[in-house]
Amino acid sequence: MSGACLTAVRLTGRRFEVDVSPETLAKTTLGAARVGQRVNLERALRLSDRIDGHLVSGHIDGTGAIDGRETVGNVVVIAVAVPRRSHAT
Repeated sequence: MSGACLTAVRLTGRRFEVDVSPETLAKTTLGAARVGQRVNLERALRLSDRIDGHLVSGHIDGTGAIDGRETVGNVVVIAVAVPRRSHAT
């Protein structure tokens, strides 16, 4: 995967910095990115922009149980087991 949604945590002139988790580095091409390499940037959508589907922030489809917990660097990876039919139909 070559895309990821990241939040700028520090702005300095025309430069910005983001926090990237080990999971993002492992699942996207960002882990192989090098200084000077060009990347695509897209502005975030405003809530007033037209989009298809629905926003998922805060959306709950079911419940699960914590199946595992592991600290990787400065993040905690939590595995969640969900029932086969966990989402609303």
